[in-house]
Amino acid sequence: MTWFTLAIIAYTLLALVNVIDKALLSHFIKDSRVYAFLVGAFGLLAIVLAPFGFKVLPWPLLGLALIAGVWMLLALHWFFRALSIGEVSRVIPVIGGGVPIFTTILAAVVLGDRFNAWQLAAIFLLTAGGVVLVYIPKEHHWWSDLVYRFHHRKRYHHLTLAVGSAFAFALSFVLSKFLFDHSSFVAGFIWVRVGTFLAALAFLTIPKVRTHIHETFTHFMSIRGAAFTGNQLLGALAIVLQSYAISLGNVAFVQAMQGIQFAAVFLLALVATIFVPKLMREYLTHRVVLEKSAALLLIIAGTAILALL
Repeated sequence: MTWFTLAIIAYTLLALVNVIDKALLSHFIKDSRVYAFLVGAFGLLAIVLAPFGFKVLPWPLLGLALIAGVWMLLALHWFFRALSIGEVSRVIPVIGGGVPIFTTILAAVVLGDRFNAWQLAAIFLLTAGGVVLVYIPKEHHWWSDLVYRFHHRKRYHHLTLAVGSAFAFALSFVLSKFLFDHSSFVAGFIWVRVGTFLAALAFLTIPKVRTHIHETFTHFMSIRGAAFTGNQLLGALAIVLQSYAISLGNVAFVQAMQGIQFAAVFLLALVATIFVPKLMREYLTHRVVLEKSAALLLIIAGTAILALL
């Protein structure tokens, strides 16, 4: 299976995870640090891949893997922190547009990747389409409900946090690509997740976070909690496929294809709004439909260019 196909499957699965999260819309996690900790904990499940090629890496590569894991944790924490103190309509477009841009730059600097005009055009179309799709009408889009479960009254520097998060995501992905190229996918993937988990342990030194983690786990002991956990496992599978796509292909191209995830989320939410309005209702006007349709065309064009290259 090619990196292109794997990326499409991964981002489609991530879109499904986003929509199921909305349908479940648990209020289990109210602290971005708790979310980051749980992501780190779930990341250790990567050890199930050990029989397929796990090994102890040489010290330079091992250190690089742990650093990539730390940057991933910082990216997640800054992302949800930005959402908790800033406007979602400002934060998500910065993240969605910033990650592929930073990834393209870092791939050129760190990995020595070079891009021709058609490749840059594809990255631009996919990024632009993704940004338009995640431009959320203020106080109307259901995503605002989803992300504001991390709501916090204090608002400051949310755009700085968003840019920092986009850079951290990009750097983690690029470092991971370097690891995949110089070791193996399984070994690199597992050690990066170990780095994320070790960094997440630092949150346990904060009493308030420990209390919130305990409260969160009490909510997990329910049917909705089990459904939420299962959905996160589906998300973990999507991340494995995304990472494997990065190991096989160009990291900048794979990240630019995130627009497919935004497109799939919109389409799934639209279908749910029509057929199951009690479960999910998407804010739709003629203007919104035209904007989203234009964004879909940009993403289709960018994807087509990559498919033909």
